[in-house]
Amino acid sequence: RRLLALSEAQLRKNGLEQLLVRAWKWSNQTLRMWARFVSLLALSSPLALLLPMGKYMGSHEKWEAEVVWPYVQWAIGCAGPTSIKLCQWVSTRDDLLPPLWCTRLAALQDEAPTHSWASTQKQLALAFGMGWDQKISVEDRTPVGSGCVAQVYKGYIKGRAEPVAIKVLHPHINESVGADLDVLRSIAAFFESFPKLKPLGPVAIVDDFRLRMVEQLDLRNEASHLRRFIKNFENDSDVEFPYPIDEYVHEKVLVESFLTDARPILEYTGCDEETKRRLADIGLKAVMKMLLLDNLVHGDLHPGNVMVTKKKYAAAPEAKAQAASSWLHWLGLGGGGGGGDGGGGASTAAEDELALVFLDAGLVIEMDEAGHKNLFQVLNAFTQKDGYKAGQLVVEGAVARAAKSKAAVALGTTSLRDEIGSPIDIEKFCNGVDTVFRKAKASERLTVELGAYISQLFTLACDHSVRLDPQFASVAVAMRVMEGIANRLNPDVDLVSVAGPMFLQGKWSSVTRPTDRIEK
Repeated sequence: RRLLALSEAQLRKNGLEQLLVRAWKWSNQTLRMWARFVSLLALSSPLALLLPMGKYMGSHEKWEAEVVWPYVQWAIGCAGPTSIKLCQWVSTRDDLLPPLWCTRLAALQDEAPTHSWASTQKQLALAFGMGWDQKISVEDRTPVGSGCVAQVYKGYIKGRAEPVAIKVLHPHINESVGADLDVLRSIAAFFESFPKLKPLGPVAIVDDFRLRMVEQLDLRNEASHLRRFIKNFENDSDVEFPYPIDEYVHEKVLVESFLTDARPILEYTGCDEETKRRLADIGLKAVMKMLLLDNLVHGDLHPGNVMVTKKKYAAAPEAKAQAASSWLHWLGLGGGGGGGDGGGGASTAAEDELALVFLDAGLVIEMDEAGHKNLFQVLNAFTQKDGYKAGQLVVEGAVARAAKSKAAVALGTTSLRDEIGSPIDIEKFCNGVDTVFRKAKASERLTVELGAYISQLFTLACDHSVRLDPQFASVAVAMRVMEGIANRLNPDVDLVSVAGPMFLQGKWSSVTRPTDRIEK
């Protein structure tokens, strides 16, 4: 009985302690969120004065360009890494904001401040133990690069000659990002209470951004993504990824291969035409393969994350030519004679030695089966220049995505469609897409300018307050960004010849399922 009484007393004591701990955590989190909210409010409050002043300063556009936007950019930089990352991400989503806003926000640079060497030592000790310096060495205490989430050092693994990149997460990044995201969601919920802003889905936008941001706070995710990309491109010597060193992968530190001779892809805009053409084709093929065949797309594509390097392993030209010929013959597209590049004439030895390297794989896009199928259907409507059908399919994809939300399931199909946009707005959106394609029917280069048509589709969605599926928008942005880079290298790049075989293969694999309707 005494033991039972002591046990009950201990349980009551433990229960009280747990309750106090939870109360402390909740109050601490609430106070931190409100403190962050006050600081963000202080940074944004001058806009309440600057914006109305433009009416009395002569040229409103000049005042906005020379005073308001410079302050906005400065305030976003002061607000911290989460705000910078959010604005960079939103700048790619011109289905949410007008093109001018997207252009100005895109000018923001990822200028997150670096943390101290002492903080780096603590992170390394936490990851690999107090004797971490007996396992790896850092060449220079000054990082070679820093982003919103982590900073990178050049170093070496003891006993190995090859340099490595040591990526170290910023200290306390989880807490600061968590507080920022809580504030952003509260602000989004406030804006969503206004009927005119509700169709844009501010809460859904922040929730989608939260998933993307949180995924990058565990560097083991990036290591996993790199392994999958390496596996997917193991037979393609034109595309490379940094490879993670398995015994040095941790939530807060990632050690991977270091690129010693890589240069940003846009530095090659001044080289010879054949090299530019080949690099443009490699980039487009890689991204379209990620999208159409692998369903694993790099989610942070921009010129700084696409590098050019010399190939590590030389592929046999005869084997590559034979593989390309067999591939085209299987698809019924010919393939007799010539190489697999689709160009006229042999490539030079110099440009054959180059490969593209994709960096920063912390963020990827992986669609579910229904979303991936819907994407193929939209692209098929694009190629058939059926704008109205393309618009309907985009809306159907967004409705299907909304139906998977627990909060939306109880609304019913009719209400779900209303959440995407009003019937009038959806009709205007589909008619607008149809108008774009009817104007393009005289051109045979529709798919070559896919990025321009995606941009117009985004603009129509913004103008008519139609909410797009975030997954569809993300992969569309990836296509558009890579096509934009390719066009900088080769304005005449032909997306049909580059991605056509992969599109046919993906479409063939999907339409041959028993439950699908086979279209000729």
